[in-house]
Amino acid sequence: MASALHVSMYTALFRGETDEAQHFQDALEQCLDRNELEYIYMRPLAARTGLLIMEGRPEQAVQVARDGIALAREKQALTYSSISLTALAEAQLAAGHIEEGLASIDEAMAYADRVGERIWRPESMRIKGRLLSAQGADQAAEKSFRSAVSEAADLSLLALELRAINDLAFLLIKQKRRPEAGPLLEGVLDRISEGFATSDYQEAQSLLSSRKLPAAR
Repeated sequence: MASALHVSMYTALFRGETDEAQHFQDALEQCLDRNELEYIYMRPLAARTGLLIMEGRPEQAVQVARDGIALAREKQALTYSSISLTALAEAQLAAGHIEEGLASIDEAMAYADRVGERIWRPESMRIKGRLLSAQGADQAAEKSFRSAVSEAADLSLLALELRAINDLAFLLIKQKRRPEAGPLLEGVLDRISEGFATSDYQEAQSLLSSRKLPAAR
């Protein structure tokens, strides 16, 4: 039951459905309390961190991620460490702790390379690109976004490819390179057959149709 609830929470979070994600988070906590269970795994930790970011509580997200990672390491529950470290880096980005975020994302990618945990590498590369862009290192950020797009495509992870293309397109538009951004967005949108209500899909449509630079994120 706990596993099903945390997967449902993660799915809702990925779709940008904050209220639904909170519903599953509450249900998960109630399930654990009712059965007196300790549920220490990296994926639900990443989901909790992501929910706090979406709710506009980045500092709390950073602390929850740090505490959860430390506890998981103590319990040797290390599977999917790259996902939680990436969530920590995203929280640090949201909180403005750019250098710390870059250190966390490098740790995430080093762990993934060491154990062969490829599934979340496109997302790690995307968050690294955002961190680099926040530093003003747009050339390095573009390289990271393009790597994220390529790796997501290699793994047939269309949802992660869409996210990476959104960030790449945003950067290109900011640099007044809109003619390069349009085909990227059109190419990925043409391959999507579901999830039209998700925030990522709507962002791609907005970037494609807007005539001026979108608000900074």
